[in-house]
Amino acid sequence: MSTATILQALEEGPEARFVRFPVRLRGKEKEHRKITLPSKMMDWLNEPTSDAKRDAWKAAIVVQFNNFCRGEKVYDCTDVKRVEDRRDGNDRYGHQVWAHGIRFSPQFRFFGMFLWTDHFIMFSKQSRANLDKTPALWHTEIDRCGRMWVHHFPGCLKFSGSRLSHYISHAEHCDARWTEH
Repeated sequence: MSTATILQALEEGPEARFVRFPVRLRGKEKEHRKITLPSKMMDWLNEPTSDAKRDAWKAAIVVQFNNFCRGEKVYDCTDVKRVEDRRDGNDRYGHQVWAHGIRFSPQFRFFGMFLWTDHFIMFSKQSRANLDKTPALWHTEIDRCGRMWVHHFPGCLKFSGSRLSHYISHAEHCDARWTEH
């Protein structure tokens, strides 16, 4: 079964495990990229709270995801970056895990992989404070994403590319930790 067929099954029905982020467009704007995320993560994002500050940073997350989907320029140093595996071994990025960085307080990282160019599937989130306290959590998230991929897309190869533009259109490469070929 193809990745696209599996994704469609995961996003459909009353018991859908994943949902497409509902991009909000104005006027003649078009959706250029897509984000798919676990239904529970979308529920968390939309869940009202009694804390105005918490509502404000959740709204800011929605704005950042919306900007990504509308096709605004992405910087791989700040907005969406490949997660580096610093454990022993030479292939630091072969796992194909990326993180959307939310750069306001409290900071979060949303981990996932690209299904194909301009379509990101999120599997988990982690606060930057937790990641800073326990650096091994970066590896936990890499491993979690790998397990989620195998579980939801059995037999499907992970999407990979040798250039940032293979993953994200209208993006600016500025992360010196990997080079474009």
